[in-house]
Amino acid sequence: KTVERISVALDEARMEYVTSQEGHIQFGGADQWADVEADEVDLAKSIVDKEVGQDRKVRWEQWCGVLQRGSRQSLFLFPLCPELTKERAPGPGPIRTIEWTPFAMKHLQNRRVVLHTDGARAYKAHVPGMLHDHVVHMKKRVIVEGRARWIKPFFTKRFDHVAPDGSRIACIGGTQTIDRFWRTLRTSLVGRSCAVGSHAFARRIRSCQWEYWYKGEDLWVKTGEMLQALSATSP
Repeated sequence: KTVERISVALDEARMEYVTSQEGHIQFGGADQWADVEADEVDLAKSIVDKEVGQDRKVRWEQWCGVLQRGSRQSLFLFPLCPELTKERAPGPGPIRTIEWTPFAMKHLQNRRVVLHTDGARAYKAHVPGMLHDHVVHMKKRVIVEGRARWIKPFFTKRFDHVAPDGSRIACIGGTQTIDRFWRTLRTSLVGRSCAVGSHAFARRIRSCQWEYWYKGEDLWVKTGEMLQALSATSP
């Protein structure tokens, strides 16, 4: 119980610190265009109490992450609210436009950002001052010489963009950086049972986000700095 209380208190402190620091994250904005990746992930599901006969009764824990390449502390996470699905549904579906557009307009508009995503339709929303490319993470069926063939998905691809000032920008599209964080997050959740949409689930996700921010650094020192910052802002 003592170890559990210490672990929960540490996760609570990390969650409070991360949510307070996310407001200071800025993407792009420098003289050069910045590469930013965005992707969503589903982490768990549960059956909610619905009336008999209702086929849509599965709730999903789904989050969206945005990360500027080369900057771990730019990782920004926010929870999504997908619609309920059927029990046999493979997932909650991609992020919706009503969830992505407000974030993009607030954090990516006129920031000289090249956004790299998958093929979700919501990411195609027009945002002034932002360039966008995407790769398709699924195999594709094409007809070659009258015969059907399956083409493997491309997880990375070279793109050439034309900036508003006429200059050309060459970059590699894909979400390989944010995908690595999703793999780390899934590993950290193994063996932990938290209710979908609960505070405990969000607390564990935020704690993993804090660890990703300071990976490779002295976590004892960073924990002390975090506690000092929280004590300075607490009433």
